[in-house]
Amino acid sequence: MDIETITKLLDAGYTKADIDAMQGGNAPSGESNERAGEETTPKGEEQGNAGAENAGKVTQTVDINAAIENLTNTVTTLSNTVKAMQESNANSAATQSPNTSDKLKEVMDSFIESL
Repeated sequence: MDIETITKLLDAGYTKADIDAMQGGNAPSGESNERAGEETTPKGEEQGNAGAENAGKVTQTVDINAAIENLTNTVTTLSNTVKAMQESNANSAATQSPNTSDKLKEVMDSFIESL
């Protein structure tokens, strides 16, 4: 069995013992076992069936409506917090008083009066 095939089997979840069994036990890494292809098919089917069985269990144990309600409550709470922070920032923002005079305008007015 070549390195690429072994890597693909490892990515698929096979263990070293599984791969050794496919190679015929002590077969050198360059030689492949004729039954290797036969053994990969049933394991793939078993894994597929296990996933289908687990999918049914997951949907039964998770109450979707309760999860959506919890998420909605969390979003509402966060929105209220952001609004409160924005109001606090707007109220505590410091601005210059509108009664302050413009220094540039004063200089220009004094220059015009002197002419």
